[in-house]
Amino acid sequence: MSKCLYFSATEKQFKYEGDFPDVFGPIGLHVAESVLEHVELLPDKTKWKMKQGEVQCGCLSAFSSITFNEFERAELGIPPSSTTFAWCYQSPGLHEKYAAMFTASSDKAFLKNGGFIYLDNSGNCDRVLAATDTADGCMDLTLGAPTTCPPDKVKRLRKEQRFFPVTIPRLVKRGAQEYAWLLPGDVSEHGGFAYIVSQCDEVSEPSSAATLCQCSWLPMFSEILPAKPTQAAETEPPQKSDEFNLADAIKTVSLQLPAGPRVCILGGRKFQEPTSELVVKELAKAFATELKNKAVVLTGGLEGIQETFATNLGLPDHVVNMVPAGESSHFSVGKEIKGGSSLKERIAIYGEIGDIYLTIEGGPGVSKEAGAAATRGAVVLPIIWTGGASGGMFDFPSGALQKPDFFSTEEWKQLQEKTQEDPAELAQSTAKIVIGAIVKLIDQRRFDRRPS
Repeated sequence: MSKCLYFSATEKQFKYEGDFPDVFGPIGLHVAESVLEHVELLPDKTKWKMKQGEVQCGCLSAFSSITFNEFERAELGIPPSSTTFAWCYQSPGLHEKYAAMFTASSDKAFLKNGGFIYLDNSGNCDRVLAATDTADGCMDLTLGAPTTCPPDKVKRLRKEQRFFPVTIPRLVKRGAQEYAWLLPGDVSEHGGFAYIVSQCDEVSEPSSAATLCQCSWLPMFSEILPAKPTQAAETEPPQKSDEFNLADAIKTVSLQLPAGPRVCILGGRKFQEPTSELVVKELAKAFATELKNKAVVLTGGLEGIQETFATNLGLPDHVVNMVPAGESSHFSVGKEIKGGSSLKERIAIYGEIGDIYLTIEGGPGVSKEAGAAATRGAVVLPIIWTGGASGGMFDFPSGALQKPDFFSTEEWKQLQEKTQEDPAELAQSTAKIVIGAIVKLIDQRRFDRRPS
C-alpha cells in the first residue's frame, strides 16, 4: 500500500519536527549567477541544457505565473522583472562534466540538485535559484505540513506522467518512491512537491516506470536534510474572516499587551552580517540592565534576530510574541498572542502597535513594518551598518535614515558605519548607544503607556 503526500510551498511560518514523511524542508535557495550565463532552454521550453552544446539535458516542469507577492518574492530572491518560473530537473552527468567550470557552491548545487528558473516578460532567463540541502540564508522556501492527495488527483498526475523515481537513499529508506513538482493552482496557491510514499514496513525499490521525457533522473535533492527539530506546527489552516479590519485587529491585540512603552524588534530570520549576532546579544543584555520594568519587548515570534534578542534578554515576562492565528512562535521565551490570520495581516498589525522599532538587517518585510511605523510617527531606530533593510534597502523609510535629535553626530556615525575593527567592541559600543537612546526617550515620557 502507498499514499501520496503533498508538501505545499507557503509564505507562513512552519516548525519542523521529526523526519520525512512527517516533514520535509525548508529548502535553501541560492542565486546561481554563473549557471544563468550557461543555461539554455530548448524552443518548446520543456527541457534545458548547457549552452556548450551538451546533448544530454534536463527536463522542466511547465512554466507558471509567480504567485508570491512583492515582499515574499524579494525574501526568496525572485527579481521584480520575473513573471513566470519552472522547476529544473537535474540531468545525469552534468555535475561531473561541468562542476569544474564553476567556483561558487550555488552553481555547483544547481548542477547537482536542480532548482527554479525564472523568465521575464520577453521570455529571457532572469534568474536561477539553486536548491541546496542547507537552509542557511534569507532565501529559504518553507514547505508546510503534509496533506494527503486525493486518489483522483494522483490518477490525473499519473496519466500526465508527472511522477519521477526517488533515488535519495534516506528518503527511499523512509518510504519515498516517486515525486512530482505540482504547479501553483494544482493543489495549493504556490505549488509544492508531492511524494508517493510506501506504507509498508518493507520498502520496495523506486519505480522506473515514471518518466516525463526521454532521460534518466537523479534525485530531486542529493542529500537534503530536515531542519533542526523544534515544535510541531498545526496541520489545519486557520479560518479567515471575510474581511480584515486593521483598526479592530489593533484594538484586540493592544488589550492583550502589558502596560508600558512597546519596543518592537525587527530583523531577518537569518544573520547576514557576521557581527550582527554579536550586536543583537549585546542589545539584549543592555536592555535587560537599563530597561527592566520600564518597557515591553514585542517580536513576531520569528527565528533569527528576534529569537536571539528574546533568548538573550533573560526577562521572559517582558517579551510578547505576536503570531498569526493557527501558528506558534519559533521559540518559547515570552507570552504568545495572536494577531491576524496570516503573515501579511500580522505584519500590518505589528507595524501599528509599537512605540519604538529597533531594526537590524532585514528584508522587504522589515521595510514594510518600519515604513508603517514611521508613517504614523513611531520611532524607528535602524542599526544602519548591519545592512539589508536597516541599511536602506527595500524602500526602507528614508526619514529613519536621517539623524534624530536624541543622537549626537558622533553617536549617529557609529550606527551608520563600523567605526571599530574589533567585532566585540563594535557590538558593545553600538548597543550602549542604542539602548541609551531608548532610555532617554522613555525617561522623557514621549510615550503614554509607561507604567506608573
